[in-house]
Amino acid sequence: MSFEGKTILVTGGAGFIGSTIVDALVRLGARVRVLDNLTSGFSANLDGVRDDVEVIEGDILDAEAVASAARGADLISHQAAQLEITTCIDAPVEDLRSNTEGTLNVLEAARHNDVPKIVWASSACVYGQAVTVPEHETHQQVPNWPYGISKLAAEHYARIYHEYYGLETVALRYSIVYGPREWYGRVLTAFLRRALAGDPPVIWGGTQLRDFVYVDDVVSANLAAMEHDGLGNSVFNVSTGRGTSIRELA
Repeated sequence: MSFEGKTILVTGGAGFIGSTIVDALVRLGARVRVLDNLTSGFSANLDGVRDDVEVIEGDILDAEAVASAARGADLISHQAAQLEITTCIDAPVEDLRSNTEGTLNVLEAARHNDVPKIVWASSACVYGQAVTVPEHETHQQVPNWPYGISKLAAEHYARIYHEYYGLETVALRYSIVYGPREWYGRVLTAFLRRALAGDPPVIWGGTQLRDFVYVDDVVSANLAAMEHDGLGNSVFNVSTGRGTSIRELA
């Protein structure tokens, strides 16, 4: 589909990845509506497009707010989520509600407002420990964090909504995304914060391999999934396919 003149709702649109998607959609001529509760997103992330977007302060756990925001939309980009591993361990119910119930509210909003398609952020955490490298979409799915379980449950809800209601749903399993507007709390930003303070990086082990993907590449994947019709209920990995050790990163 062409983005020109289309109304696109971006949940979590003031966040790191969501706001970068918003920027791209505005450049492509879309009419962008942002729904964000501003707990992990920042209003300042939208400063560059402030006059070109509609911003609604609301939570994906508020079903009525999501339904209202989805009204008249041609597509939903669902990026709002609970992201922190520490939170999913310390508060698994909060994690479940944000990632599973919140996604279910978005699916319901799309169904009742006749929005034909959702492209949304899942996670490579659905796989758990790697059995084969690289991990393909057919890799076993045995999450070892509650976060992965909540995301995998949301994927199954998306599948059901495609099978029952014909809603086109595309889940993008992100690896570790980095780039401008990234929040402090991940290894790269932790290293950068220490470097800016004149301190050396702190490394535990360092041989762990991670797939770090730049945020603009993640945005390109989202735009491709939005643009191409007929994807049905699809799942794609969004990553580089290259492992980087923590020592190399440092």
